[in-house]
Amino acid sequence: VMGICSLVVIRGILLDNAGRMGREMAYSYSVEGARNLIVYETMMRQCTRYIDQQLAQSNDPEAWIRAYLENVSTTLGEDVIDPYAVIDGEIVAANPWEGDRSFGIEGAVWYQKALEADGEIIFTDGYRDSISGRIVVTLAQETQEPGNVVAFDIFPENLSGEALRGRLPEGYYYYLCDSSGALLYKDTGLDVPDEVLQGYLDDIISD
Repeated sequence: VMGICSLVVIRGILLDNAGRMGREMAYSYSVEGARNLIVYETMMRQCTRYIDQQLAQSNDPEAWIRAYLENVSTTLGEDVIDPYAVIDGEIVAANPWEGDRSFGIEGAVWYQKALEADGEIIFTDGYRDSISGRIVVTLAQETQEPGNVVAFDIFPENLSGEALRGRLPEGYYYYLCDSSGALLYKDTGLDVPDEVLQGYLDDIISD
Protein backbone atom coordinates (compact mmCIF):
# COMPACT_ATOMS: atom_id res chain seq x y z
CA VAL A 1 0.00 0.00 0.00
CA MET A 2 2.82 2.38 0.92
CA GLY A 3 4.49 1.70 -2.42
CA ILE A 4 1.32 2.49 -4.34
CA CYS A 5 0.81 5.71 -2.35
CA SER A 6 4.41 6.76 -3.03
CA LEU A 7 3.98 6.20 -6.77
CA VAL A 8 0.79 8.26 -6.77
CA VAL A 9 2.52 11.11 -4.93
CA ILE A 10 5.55 11.02 -7.23
CA ARG A 11 3.34 10.94 -10.32
CA GLY A 12 1.41 13.94 -9.00
CA ILE A 13 4.62 15.89 -8.40
CA LEU A 14 5.92 15.10 -11.90
CA LEU A 15 2.64 16.14 -13.51
CA ASP A 16 2.59 19.35 -11.46
CA ASN A 17 6.16 20.18 -12.50
CA ALA A 18 5.38 19.45 -16.14
CA GLY A 19 2.29 21.64 -15.98
CA ARG A 20 4.23 24.48 -14.39
CA MET A 21 6.95 24.25 -17.03
CA GLY A 22 4.33 24.20 -19.79
CA ARG A 23 2.64 27.32 -18.42
CA GLU A 24 5.95 29.15 -18.19
CA MET A 25 6.85 28.22 -21.77
CA ALA A 26 3.40 29.24 -23.04
CA TYR A 27 3.82 32.60 -21.30
CA SER A 28 7.26 33.07 -22.89
CA TYR A 29 5.86 32.35 -26.34
CA SER A 30 3.00 34.76 -25.65
CA VAL A 31 5.36 37.57 -24.61
CA GLU A 32 7.56 37.01 -27.65
CA GLY A 33 4.54 37.00 -29.95
CA ALA A 34 3.21 40.20 -28.37
CA ARG A 35 6.55 41.89 -29.02
CA ASN A 36 6.34 40.88 -32.68
CA LEU A 37 2.84 42.32 -32.95
CA ILE A 38 3.99 45.63 -31.46
CA VAL A 39 6.66 45.86 -34.17
CA TYR A 40 4.08 45.21 -36.92
CA GLU A 41 1.60 47.67 -35.42
CA THR A 42 4.28 50.37 -35.10
CA MET A 43 5.32 49.88 -38.72
CA MET A 44 1.66 49.96 -39.78
CA ARG A 45 1.08 53.33 -38.09
CA GLN A 46 4.20 54.78 -39.70
CA CYS A 47 3.07 53.46 -43.06
CA THR A 48 -0.41 54.99 -42.89
CA ARG A 49 1.04 58.36 -41.85
CA TYR A 50 3.52 58.27 -44.73
CA ILE A 51 0.81 57.41 -47.24
CA ASP A 52 -1.39 60.27 -46.01
CA GLN A 53 1.56 62.65 -46.45
CA GLN A 54 2.33 61.42 -49.96
CA LEU A 55 -1.29 61.66 -51.07
CA ALA A 56 -1.36 65.27 -49.85
CA GLN A 57 2.03 66.40 -51.18
CA SER A 58 3.28 64.24 -54.05
CA ASN A 59 2.48 64.56 -57.76
CA ASP A 60 3.09 60.83 -58.16
CA PRO A 61 2.06 59.31 -54.81
CA GLU A 62 1.67 55.75 -56.11
CA ALA A 63 5.37 55.49 -57.05
CA TRP A 64 6.44 56.80 -53.64
CA ILE A 65 4.00 54.53 -51.82
CA ARG A 66 5.15 51.45 -53.74
CA ALA A 67 8.80 52.28 -52.98
CA TYR A 68 7.99 52.75 -49.30
CA LEU A 69 6.12 49.43 -49.11
CA GLU A 70 9.09 47.71 -50.76
CA ASN A 71 11.31 49.22 -48.07
CA VAL A 72 8.95 47.95 -45.34
CA SER A 73 9.05 44.46 -46.84
CA THR A 74 12.86 44.52 -46.99
CA THR A 75 13.19 45.87 -43.44
CA LEU A 76 10.96 43.25 -41.81
CA GLY A 77 11.89 40.44 -44.20
CA GLU A 78 10.28 39.47 -47.51
CA ASP A 79 9.01 36.17 -46.13
CA VAL A 80 7.78 37.78 -42.89
CA ILE A 81 5.07 40.12 -44.18
CA ASP A 82 3.58 41.11 -47.52
CA PRO A 83 2.62 44.81 -47.38
CA TYR A 84 0.17 46.51 -49.75
CA ALA A 85 -2.37 49.30 -49.79
CA VAL A 86 -5.71 50.18 -51.33
CA ILE A 87 -5.44 53.65 -52.86
CA ASP A 88 -8.47 55.08 -54.65
CA GLY A 89 -9.93 51.61 -55.01
CA GLU A 90 -6.83 49.96 -56.47
CA ILE A 91 -4.10 47.75 -54.98
CA VAL A 92 -0.60 49.18 -54.65
CA ALA A 93 1.72 46.38 -53.54
CA ALA A 94 5.36 45.92 -52.60
CA ASN A 95 5.18 42.59 -54.41
CA PRO A 96 2.58 43.02 -57.17
CA TRP A 97 0.68 39.89 -58.15
CA GLU A 98 -1.12 38.97 -61.32
CA GLY A 99 -4.67 40.25 -61.24
CA ASP A 100 -4.18 42.69 -58.36
CA ARG A 101 -5.94 45.43 -60.32
CA SER A 102 -9.06 43.29 -60.67
CA PHE A 103 -9.01 41.94 -57.10
CA GLY A 104 -12.43 42.20 -55.41
CA ILE A 105 -11.41 44.57 -52.62
CA GLU A 106 -14.91 45.27 -51.36
CA GLY A 107 -15.46 41.61 -50.53
CA ALA A 108 -12.22 41.21 -48.56
CA VAL A 109 -12.77 40.70 -44.83
CA TRP A 110 -9.67 42.73 -43.90
CA TYR A 111 -10.86 45.67 -45.98
CA GLN A 112 -14.35 45.71 -44.50
CA LYS A 113 -13.05 45.36 -40.95
CA ALA A 114 -10.60 48.23 -41.48
CA LEU A 115 -13.36 50.51 -42.76
CA GLU A 116 -15.47 49.70 -39.70
CA ALA A 117 -12.65 50.23 -37.18
CA ASP A 118 -12.64 54.04 -37.11
CA GLY A 119 -8.92 54.29 -37.90
CA GLU A 120 -7.81 51.56 -35.48
CA ILE A 121 -5.60 48.64 -36.54
CA ILE A 122 -7.51 45.40 -37.06
CA PHE A 123 -6.42 41.76 -37.18
CA THR A 124 -8.20 39.05 -39.12
CA ASP A 125 -8.38 35.41 -38.17
CA GLY A 126 -6.31 33.07 -40.30
CA TYR A 127 -7.41 32.41 -43.86
CA ARG A 128 -5.95 30.93 -47.03
CA ASP A 129 -4.70 33.68 -49.30
CA SER A 130 -6.15 33.37 -52.78
CA ILE A 131 -2.88 34.49 -54.42
CA SER A 132 -0.15 32.66 -52.51
CA GLY A 133 -2.27 29.76 -51.25
CA ARG A 134 -0.68 30.18 -47.82
CA ILE A 135 -2.45 30.70 -44.51
CA VAL A 136 -2.08 34.34 -43.49
CA VAL A 137 -3.29 36.77 -40.85
CA THR A 138 -3.89 40.32 -42.07
CA LEU A 139 -3.31 43.57 -40.20
CA ALA A 140 -5.05 46.54 -41.74
CA GLN A 141 -5.71 50.21 -40.98
CA GLU A 142 -7.67 52.86 -42.80
CA THR A 143 -5.78 56.07 -43.57
CA GLN A 144 -7.18 59.53 -42.95
CA GLU A 145 -8.56 59.47 -46.48
CA PRO A 146 -11.74 57.31 -46.28
CA GLY A 147 -11.55 54.10 -48.30
CA ASN A 148 -7.75 54.00 -48.43
CA VAL A 149 -6.37 51.10 -46.40
CA VAL A 150 -2.90 49.77 -45.61
CA ALA A 151 -2.60 46.01 -45.06
CA PHE A 152 0.13 43.59 -44.01
CA ASP A 153 -0.29 39.87 -44.66
CA ILE A 154 1.64 38.08 -41.90
CA PHE A 155 2.62 34.46 -42.20
CA PRO A 156 1.62 32.72 -38.93
CA GLU A 157 5.04 31.22 -38.23
CA ASN A 158 6.20 34.82 -37.74
CA LEU A 159 3.59 35.44 -35.04
CA SER A 160 5.07 32.77 -32.78
CA GLY A 161 8.05 33.11 -30.47
CA GLU A 162 11.11 33.04 -32.71
CA ALA A 163 13.46 32.92 -29.72
CA LEU A 164 11.92 29.65 -28.51
CA ARG A 165 11.21 27.98 -31.82
CA GLY A 166 12.93 24.60 -32.10
CA ARG A 167 13.84 24.58 -28.40
CA LEU A 168 10.87 22.68 -27.04
CA PRO A 169 11.79 19.89 -24.63
CA GLU A 170 11.01 16.36 -25.70
CA GLY A 171 7.33 15.61 -25.30
CA TYR A 172 6.24 19.28 -25.50
CA TYR A 173 4.34 20.65 -28.48
CA TYR A 174 3.47 24.20 -29.50
CA TYR A 175 0.24 25.23 -31.23
CA LEU A 176 -0.80 28.72 -32.31
CA CYS A 177 -4.50 29.32 -32.93
CA ASP A 178 -6.49 32.36 -33.99
CA SER A 179 -9.43 33.80 -32.05
CA SER A 180 -11.79 31.21 -33.56
CA GLY A 181 -9.56 28.36 -32.35
CA ALA A 182 -8.33 27.47 -35.86
CA LEU A 183 -4.78 26.11 -36.03
CA LEU A 184 -2.37 28.62 -37.60
CA TYR A 185 1.04 27.16 -36.78
CA LYS A 186 2.50 24.17 -34.97
CA ASP A 187 5.88 23.01 -33.70
CA THR A 188 5.43 19.32 -32.94
CA GLY A 189 7.62 17.15 -35.16
CA LEU A 190 4.57 14.90 -35.50
CA ASP A 191 3.51 13.48 -38.86
CA VAL A 192 -0.18 14.08 -38.18
CA PRO A 193 -2.66 15.79 -40.55
CA ASP A 194 -3.75 19.26 -39.47
CA GLU A 195 -7.40 18.24 -39.41
CA VAL A 196 -6.59 15.58 -36.78
CA LEU A 197 -4.64 18.11 -34.72
CA GLN A 198 -7.53 20.57 -35.07
CA GLY A 199 -9.89 18.08 -33.47
CA TYR A 200 -7.41 17.60 -30.62
CA LEU A 201 -7.11 21.37 -30.16
CA ASP A 202 -10.89 21.81 -30.23
CA ASP A 203 -11.11 19.47 -27.22
CA ILE A 204 -8.37 21.35 -25.36
CA ILE A 205 -9.96 24.74 -26.02
CA SER A 206 -13.44 23.55 -25.04
CA ASP A 207 -11.99 22.20 -21.77
